Amino acid sequence: MYETAVPPRPTARLLSVVNDDDVDRFRAALARAGAALGPRTLWHINSTAEGGGVAELLRANLGYLVGDGLRVRWAIFEGDPRFFQITKRIHNRLHGDLGDGGELGTEERTHYDWEGELRPVYKAKCEELVAAGYVLKEGKPMASAKAKGKGKAKAKPAAKAKPKKR
Repeated sequence: MYETAVPPRPTARLLSVVNDDDVDRFRAALARAGAALGPRTLWHINSTAEGGGVAELLRANLGYLVGDGLRVRWAIFEGDPRFFQITKRIHNRLHGDLGDGGELGTEERTHYDWEGELRPVYKAKCEELVAAGYVLKEGKPMASAKAKGKGKAKAKPAAKAKPKKR
């Protein structure tokens, strides 16, 4: 596992192409996020820093958060070829394609969730990077590192947006 840089991006460039209502909603959401995080850092953990749609979206979007003053960091865990084969199967099937037609059973789920011998290695590396006072956003369900010390924050699922009254 390693950390990749999240360069700040100016939100002025992004907000220059949207209407005033969208700018107001963005600013309000950013203020709520900042208040919720307080002095903590938001960590995003996923399996690639480049070469995929998710990585490219994260690079841009996390950069906007950093550019507006939130403490955001990004770590990459390095899966083995089998892990990526399984994630490709999941991706294909989510889009109605059988892909390579391989299994997605208990054995694949165990490998995907980093059970067994790799879990302690992953957890130790995560604990090296992520210190006390964090909110962890994982790109997949896996074991979260538990930060040591005071000021811990637990990752919580995002609240469902309430429908607007019209």
